[in-house]
Amino acid sequence: MRGPPALEDRDAHGVVDLVEEVSGTASVGEYARVTMAGLYDLINCIDVSYNEMVPSEGRIEWSVLPDQGDKLSEFAPVFEKLMRQNPLVRHFEDTGDTRAMMWSDFVSLDELEKTPLYQEMFRPLGVASQMAVTLPTPPGIIVGFAVNSDPRGFDDRDRAILNALRPHLAHAYRAIQLRDALAALKEGGWTGALADQEGIVESVTENESALEAEAGIELSTGEPLPDEFRHPFRSGLV
Repeated sequence: MRGPPALEDRDAHGVVDLVEEVSGTASVGEYARVTMAGLYDLINCIDVSYNEMVPSEGRIEWSVLPDQGDKLSEFAPVFEKLMRQNPLVRHFEDTGDTRAMMWSDFVSLDELEKTPLYQEMFRPLGVASQMAVTLPTPPGIIVGFAVNSDPRGFDDRDRAILNALRPHLAHAYRAIQLRDALAALKEGGWTGALADQEGIVESVTENESALEAEAGIELSTGEPLPDEFRHPFRSGLV
């Protein structure tokens, strides 16, 4: 069985540059904007969207690049009502899969064109192909990025770019969540640290000096977690 295609040097450099940009974002909004802009540059498409949805409740929050103005509010009720007619939404909701997937992995365009969702939303937008990648989330919640295209669609190179970015996008998203959790800990009088998978401290709440004074435990950015926290090391939040 063949593995995924290797990225050309230019694409690989583009992926690395985007990963560096995304890793420096400090909020979910900034993270979404930087990622959408990067994907729009890397992949030939009509638009890129960041989506947070709960299909069982028909709820979605999204942003799109380029800016679609009033189209978001115009089509939001349609998508909220009919989102499960999108084969990617069904797949991600049912499986929790986070790999880059396309409409064409599940249905033909002729089949999709028969759905009210396509006729009421995607046809007016000129969309004939969609590819999406999602982030690890609790069951029932879908968070991810989608790219839309005209009949030219997407190829293996486009999918390879999304899949190469996938673990880095997930890590950056989780890091933002953990930083928010650290801020909440600090407000509650706790000391917290964010560490990577190797147990190296990435950031610490500003009250770490109190922990060192009271418990003799030092947490320093760029240094390994103290031994008592490294075995076992699981979540990255201490």
